Amino acid sequence: MTNNHLLKLAIDKLGRDWSKLNWDFRDVTIDGKPDKISQWQGDPKDDIMIVVFKGKRISEPFHRQDFFFVDYAWHQSYQALSAKFDNLITVREGDCYIGQPFSGYALRGDCPDDEIVMIGVHIRKEAFFREYLPALSMDPDMFRFFLVPQTDKFSDEFIHLSFETTSAVRTLLELMVIEYADRREDTQQILKPMLLSLFMHIARRYRLEKPALVNENLAERIIRYINTHPE
Repeated sequence: MTNNHLLKLAIDKLGRDWSKLNWDFRDVTIDGKPDKISQWQGDPKDDIMIVVFKGKRISEPFHRQDFFFVDYAWHQSYQALSAKFDNLITVREGDCYIGQPFSGYALRGDCPDDEIVMIGVHIRKEAFFREYLPALSMDPDMFRFFLVPQTDKFSDEFIHLSFETTSAVRTLLELMVIEYADRREDTQQILKPMLLSLFMHIARRYRLEKPALVNENLAERIIRYINTHPE
């Protein structure tokens, strides 16, 4: 059986599983306004979860989540509504949308003539800080982005990056989909190094695409100095 066939079967399986996930959001009040927070939908023992949306239309309620996530537009485009300034961002095929815990967002998409396929990687925040944040500390800006949730619970930042369809990011995500669709006892151990490689490729692209930083505050300059002077 070819990898392409395995990938199609895995996407179809996880796409069917999407509707079976627990979409009961917990009601909370933030700054006096009603809000919703989604819960961890994977196995309680797992640190990494792979989800796939496959369909012609998606319209999620605006919500927050208690984990890190990477969403990838594998086929067709969709939109992400973020909390900060009510941005409605088009996530085109080949784009990644990376969010922090509690960063509010909602997926929007309508493609009547085709199906949208979105691959999502969810990472428990405790596992992320323990296993992946140290590896990303070589890049001060990426490090700062992922460090913010430790001091600002309701951070609203996100990263939006574009990748070629031949990129290693796409290949890694496809391998993770295949592995997670046929989960076994060692699946989490196999996913963890793949996820680390994924973050390293994302960090490399982030360094190339990030805008020039201006008006850094003192805390940002300290973080930059520490990461560029390991001694």
